[in-house]
Amino acid sequence: GRLLEVVDRLGFAVKLSNGEFWTPQRAEAAFEAGCASVDRCLLFARAGDAAATAVVLLRREAAATPAAVVLGEMRGAAAAARLQAHELPCAVAIDPGPWDEASGCCS
Repeated sequence: GRLLEVVDRLGFAVKLSNGEFWTPQRAEAAFEAGCASVDRCLLFARAGDAAATAVVLLRREAAATPAAVVLGEMRGAAAAARLQAHELPCAVAIDPGPWDEASGCCS
């Protein structure tokens, strides 16, 4: 049979309150690669928001990491990846997971 693989979110761009058009993919990749506690990261924003909110799934060994510490890691990862200020989330929500088909979070 044929297989469909989704590799990106087509057309996902949001105009933030500063007038910048923002897409989350680059920042998500930077946070997943550059944050010691983050296993997976999804960034969400609505048109007119000042910044995104991050929803993260923590690595098992970092399961007790507070959201404030994750946000600090994200600041460091953003600087290392040379992200712009509007690409840094304003808040972090920690999801207990898992993010898989069995839980209904992925398909």
